[in-house]
Amino acid sequence: MSYVFAAPELVEAAAQNLAGISSALGQATTAAAGPTTSVLAAGADEVSAAIAQLFGTHGQEFQAISAQATAFHDEFVGLLNAGAGAYASAEAAGAQTLAGTSLAGFADAVASPYQTLFANTAGNVQALSAALAANPTPVLSQLANNLSGYGPQIVTGFANAPASIEAGLNALSSLNPVAALQGIVNQQIGFTQVVATSLQNAGHDLVAGFSALPSSFQAASQAFAVGDVTGGLELIGGGFLNPFFSGFNTVTGADGVVTVTPTGAIGDLLPIVAIPGQMAQNFTDLLPLGSVPAQVAQHFTNLVDTLTDTGVTSTVGLIVDPNGPFGLGVTIDAHMGLPLALGIEALGAPANGLNALGASATTFVNAVQSEDPFGAASALFGAPAAVTDGFLNGQMTLPITIEALGAPTTLNLPLSGLLVPAAPYTAVVDASGLLGVPGLTFNSTVTGTPIGGLIPGLLDFLPRSLAAALGAPAPVIPPLSPI
Repeated sequence: MSYVFAAPELVEAAAQNLAGISSALGQATTAAAGPTTSVLAAGADEVSAAIAQLFGTHGQEFQAISAQATAFHDEFVGLLNAGAGAYASAEAAGAQTLAGTSLAGFADAVASPYQTLFANTAGNVQALSAALAANPTPVLSQLANNLSGYGPQIVTGFANAPASIEAGLNALSSLNPVAALQGIVNQQIGFTQVVATSLQNAGHDLVAGFSALPSSFQAASQAFAVGDVTGGLELIGGGFLNPFFSGFNTVTGADGVVTVTPTGAIGDLLPIVAIPGQMAQNFTDLLPLGSVPAQVAQHFTNLVDTLTDTGVTSTVGLIVDPNGPFGLGVTIDAHMGLPLALGIEALGAPANGLNALGASATTFVNAVQSEDPFGAASALFGAPAAVTDGFLNGQMTLPITIEALGAPTTLNLPLSGLLVPAAPYTAVVDASGLLGVPGLTFNSTVTGTPIGGLIPGLLDFLPRSLAAALGAPAPVIPPLSPI
């Protein structure tokens, strides 16, 4: 029962009073049994005998009815006593539950999510500050290095200007302007066709994806009906995500490099994103090879390519690993384009916040159903801290399975909160079909492009990637701690 509105002591007192009444009535009935059931005749005639028998019969019937009333009365008193005991037990259990949860324990339960939030945020901010302090201005440093190298080349260029001018004039004399113009026109026509095809495919996938949205809502409502709040929210989020992103398509090249392309409207639009880089490269190819203008243009082209690189390539190899099956292990090196990496990092914060909200809602509902008021209140008051901690510092895994060299490979892509530092992630390669050994799997750490939170990605990984495009060495990826 949810609430108790009875006073057990009053019910027990009423039962005792009724028992006393029953005892008094029983004594009176017993005392009257003899005189009323065995009535002597007033005379020896038949009329007196008949009258005495009539009164005796009524007395016997009264005793039978009194016995039934006594039995009913005893049963009623027993029910009252049982009810009083049940109410007393319920009250004692409720008091024990409330006594078991002290105010100090309730305060600790409410404060715990906030303590976790502050601790995780401080740790991630400290890690980000250390990473930025180690290389505060990678782009400016690389630009300074490039400019310092241009100076001697400019001096040498002025010294060789006469020969360079003569070579340029000779090249212009052999140039076919019609063919060059035709090539430029063909390139623009190709770009137009790419844009038209991409938009058409994206529109088709958007219509198909949103047409399936009602089924996602129906499945989510069924999950909510059985109390699965987190599952319902995930179904709704997946329903809105499917029109834009529905999976990956893999192609294995002759060199063993696996190219991974997203499917859905986002994947359809990716060829358009690559057009600016191609146009910049076409302009760079028109400049004299090795000249300072060509180098500057190539650096700019590298920047454009980096900012528009949406490709995903992966290389899988076998290594000797004493801890692996048959003494073998698998290495996976995956390169992910900067926009795609930042896009995954942007999804991490809302995904973790939504997951924390679902967990808090589930805890609240379970506490209400189990009649735990302190648990429900602590879940309600701690929900803002839990959701904020998930948004800033949460970590969850998005397993994505692709086909790599004939073996299904599950990439455990991390979805991290806004402040989580970037790190490599793990993968599991199912080699049972490839090697003919049932259940054979290889665990591997995926190196290459690290995935973390959006803030470290924008403040640390993005500048280092742009510096690498300008000629800086590739960023050093920290090793993943053993799991």
